[in-house]
Amino acid sequence: MRAWLWDETKTLLLSFALATIVVELVYWTIRFAPQSWWLIAWVIFLALFVLMAQIAPVVLFPIFYKFSPLNNDELKNRLDRSERQILEQHRRRLETAAAAVRHYDVRRMLAGIHQELDSRLAALAAAARTLLLRQRGIFNQLTGQLEALSPLAILDRGYALVFDSAGMLLKDADRVKAGDEISARLAKGMLTATVGRRKQK
Repeated sequence: MRAWLWDETKTLLLSFALATIVVELVYWTIRFAPQSWWLIAWVIFLALFVLMAQIAPVVLFPIFYKFSPLNNDELKNRLDRSERQILEQHRRRLETAAAAVRHYDVRRMLAGIHQELDSRLAALAAAARTLLLRQRGIFNQLTGQLEALSPLAILDRGYALVFDSAGMLLKDADRVKAGDEISARLAKGMLTATVGRRKQK
């Protein structure tokens, strides 16, 4: 009973001391930075928790518990084996997680997508060039056909277009008579003439 009361007293005194430190730190951060006191307090408490995790086994736990070296060699070996097994399990889990992260690496995924886009763009450009050459061939063919049917092309081959005095294209000799004026359109220039006689095929 006496030992229990002494442990409770030590717990109460230690809790009071730690609570006093915490409250003083909170009030100090509020006075120091009223706008951002919560952020500064969070940083201080985080550092304090890390510090307490380091010093508690050395300073605080011996106040309540008595520690002595373990003299049982078999128990030591079992604890060492258990510790190694646990560490090995954690290592395997970390390796599995690292492999998964490497598999889903954003940079590698982006590089693969970039390479696939480049290949598709190259294929699209090649298809566009092929289509353009094909369309250009069709266009040149149609242009050649149009030029072959053009009246100017016909004139270049030595033919002429003959018009009457009204400027109408003559296709029949019966539309003119002797003495009428006619004009002929050549490949280069025009000629004006007077009908001397008419001959019907």
